[in-house]
Amino acid sequence: MRNLLIALGLCLVAGKGHLLFDGDAEWYAYQYGSIAQQFILSVLLYTRYGYEALKVKSAAYIICVLPPVEAILLYSDAFHLELLAVTSIVTVGWLAFAIFRSYEINSVVPDIGRVYMVTHKPDDFKTFVVSLFNLKMPLGGSGVWINGNTYSFHHGKFEMHARLPANTIFIETGIESKPEIEAYLIGKIGQHWTLLNNCLTTLWKVRHVQQ
Repeated sequence: MRNLLIALGLCLVAGKGHLLFDGDAEWYAYQYGSIAQQFILSVLLYTRYGYEALKVKSAAYIICVLPPVEAILLYSDAFHLELLAVTSIVTVGWLAFAIFRSYEINSVVPDIGRVYMVTHKPDDFKTFVVSLFNLKMPLGGSGVWINGNTYSFHHGKFEMHARLPANTIFIETGIESKPEIEAYLIGKIGQHWTLLNNCLTTLWKVRHVQQ
């Protein structure tokens, strides 16, 4: 309740602060006040919900992105209505995607003779950000499960794990288990995460081993 009252107080100050100025300064104060109000309310909404309310948290986070961009455009000489319109369109499109996408994910029962993508729903900020850009499913980081072992990046390093957390989700890949696939994954152990060496590129490589 205290945080809510503080946020509402800040919104009130931001909304009325322009009255202290005259001329162009009043216009800028009004614009920045409106931007601040939007940012404060979206941050409040983001912090009020946990990762289990992923749709609300995703929408609030995306709304948080627009006010700083608006403030930069307003402050810089490059501020143009067209540029702001493009930014708004991208944000609204991203927001619509976050709101209307499906958040229901079904885990399959693994077969020892097949390869699966293993993942989980977001449970921290890092996996939450990953889920915002995952076009197919709102999931966090992922790995590859084969012959009872999971291969994935952990703290930026590729590792093998025999045990899985209780919230693991198995996603069907349509790939049959092959010795070549497991050999490729074992050979990656110890490698570090890069833009060209990550969970997505690893899964892509697994799909094309011996093809």
